[in-house]
Amino acid sequence: MIFTTKEVDFAIEINEYGQPYVNPYFGCTAGCPFCYWLSIPGWEGKIDIRLNIADQLDRYCREREAERPRLYMGSYCDPYMEEVETEYQLTRRCLEVAARRRFPLTLCTSARSDLILRDMDLLRRIPELTIVAELCRLDQMERLNRGEDHVGVRMANQLSCAGLRVNATFAPVLPGVTNLAAVRERLAEDIPLYIDVMHVEKGSVQETRILERISALRPDLLDVYRAFFAGERPEMDREVLEMAGGDNIRLFPMED
Repeated sequence: MIFTTKEVDFAIEINEYGQPYVNPYFGCTAGCPFCYWLSIPGWEGKIDIRLNIADQLDRYCREREAERPRLYMGSYCDPYMEEVETEYQLTRRCLEVAARRRFPLTLCTSARSDLILRDMDLLRRIPELTIVAELCRLDQMERLNRGEDHVGVRMANQLSCAGLRVNATFAPVLPGVTNLAAVRERLAEDIPLYIDVMHVEKGSVQETRILERISALRPDLLDVYRAFFAGERPEMDREVLEMAGGDNIRLFPMED
């Protein structure tokens, strides 16, 4: 992993749904084989540390103080990557801006760390805050298989218990690999859990990485996943979709 520091000319990027996103970092250390950002040239294997991101965010908020649009933090980065956030604290500085300027915020984290608990003082001050905990991380599945806890589930439960609004996601569900039942069993009942099937294009880097991971974790399922990518997906999709509706499990799209 290559770490570089840089300054940016603006803090906000508008996604295809018109949502203003701020990413304190560019890149992610989670290494998920299904991540759609793998398709961006130059994204994998590097982390850009955007040193002046909070100042640029403050300027954006100052210019839009009258309308105060909802901000979204964390799309092609995890704002709470311990490898960088512990030292640079750019996410915390951006939260300070959102709290001071009173902008509503949706904060998304890959939930492999409970570093977010450090910022409880700021999170409580942000209006209409929603925290999204992404719980489908294979390293956390391995922790569950070893009888250890899921860091993200523990973090989500603590935030919800503290009175903050938390949504959880588990996407994609990988039958035979990810353990949705174990996560739902440990997740607080009042936290909605949004799931989805796998959306991966044939011949993509994601297909290659997923098959490599299946080969290592569940070689007995390799033919099943190869058939899925070849277009024989209804049965696997049905298995996922039938999980929704019970135990507070929902399908995307997620509510703000």
